[in-house]
Amino acid sequence: FSTVNQTFFARYLIDNAKDKDEKIYFLTEYLHTLFHYVVNSAIDSVVEDKLYNMVENNEPVNKDIILNFAKEQYSKTWNDEVKTRHTPVRTISMMHYYNAPYYVWQYACGQLNANFIVNKITKDPKFVEKYFNFVKSGSAYPLDMLKLVDIDYTKDDVFVEFENELKKRLTELSELIK
Repeated sequence: FSTVNQTFFARYLIDNAKDKDEKIYFLTEYLHTLFHYVVNSAIDSVVEDKLYNMVENNEPVNKDIILNFAKEQYSKTWNDEVKTRHTPVRTISMMHYYNAPYYVWQYACGQLNANFIVNKITKDPKFVEKYFNFVKSGSAYPLDMLKLVDIDYTKDDVFVEFENELKKRLTELSELIK
């Protein structure tokens, strides 16, 4: 619910910026958020999964093992042309790993879901009713709950919507910076 509201608010700020500089600022912040919570969180979730599997298999776990694995995962994604301020050291120190299993993966999916839902509501205001039914669905099985808002992770729709949003906002930012 909060991620949907944050997405609406970020887009509102972008679309209603007072001037070019403000719009550049809001676009940059929005894109940073999308990359951090989807791309970096997806990488972190691979590390998170490795950590849980190691513990389950009674394998030794220490900061060096986890840090090396995290560095390996980041190097697969970020090349020399793209640098990130996000460090694996921060990744392994996140309390989510220890308090809420697979929280990082859930957060990445939550951002994808929010983008999808906001796009649906923006295109069809009647979709709000589906969204409210989703919010009211309580503690149903998560994948069943998502079907209430047309999200099905066996299909590419959520990812395509996210990719389209990224392309749109990156193009918008690129045009403003020219």
